[in-house]
Amino acid sequence: FESSTKARSTTKPPRLSRPTTPRWISSPPKGGSHLGRRQSDGGRKATHGSGKIVSVNISENKGVAKTPKRQGRVLIGHGLEGDAHAADWHRQVSLLASESIEKMVSKVLEVGPGDFGENLTTEGIDLVSLPLGTLLGIGSDVRLEVSQIGKECHDRCAIYYQAGDCVMPREGVFAVVRKPGVVAVGDKIAVLETPLHQADDSLVVVTDN
Repeated sequence: FESSTKARSTTKPPRLSRPTTPRWISSPPKGGSHLGRRQSDGGRKATHGSGKIVSVNISENKGVAKTPKRQGRVLIGHGLEGDAHAADWHRQVSLLASESIEKMVSKVLEVGPGDFGENLTTEGIDLVSLPLGTLLGIGSDVRLEVSQIGKECHDRCAIYYQAGDCVMPREGVFAVVRKPGVVAVGDKIAVLETPLHQADDSLVVVTDN
């Protein structure tokens, strides 16, 4: 579920154009913080790794579980059409692996796709291990660039109070749209490229204060 931070970034996240110093894929929201991995310098390399989309989830309001759909359209500079979290910021589309959801099911919770506020539920791809700047391909058209790993939750969600834990802050992945198109259940999701110098393992909180 969403952080209590409401402010949005006023600039689009920069593209990976061979930076010469360590930097962030996207700017932190003004007045808030950005939780992610720092990326070192260097272009991209081809790689592999794939899975599939098992659910496309949309909600018209924030702070509620998203409703699973058969498909949805992602737009550049926006995110998933019709979703409350879509905006011109660094967290346009959220992803969570079904394997992560299963960890919560093992705690005897009746939860499923969309209950953690993710837009796309995946299967078979290790999302949380992807470095910032990874380019993902979905179906034949859509391209997403990983912009944030995990999130900082200022308020405990209902799932946390039920289970004493929530997987989204640790294993949720956020991305910006690099190429628009329709995402549908059953679409292949694959790692197309990763930065030549992958991110380090430390999580860093950056503020603009």
